Amino acid sequence: MKTKEQGWIKGSFEIKLTYDDEPKQIENGRIYRYFGVDMSNRRKELYHIPTRTRLGIYELTLKEIKELVDRLLEVDIDWASSEMAYYQSIDKEINKRINKIITVVK
Repeated sequence: MKTKEQGWIKGSFEIKLTYDDEPKQIENGRIYRYFGVDMSNRRKELYHIPTRTRLGIYELTLKEIKELVDRLLEVDIDWASSEMAYYQSIDKEINKRINKIITVVK
């Protein structure tokens, strides 16, 4: 029996690959707040949609990834910002906190 993907919306979104000039469209995705998950493989890729950047690859359930995202949203920054300069200039302590959250055991 498949469990309901609470909080996730089926949808597509674009990401930017570092080695390619053209954005890639994720068709089999799930979206929750400012984050998207590529559901094409067993390992799920988590992206920050406004900046179109990958945060990590996880072998977690959507429920576990949602919990990870909820912890990220507790960090007091503007997750809706699409400006890369904004994220590059955040405080080092906040950056350490974010990195600690996204580097869960995969």
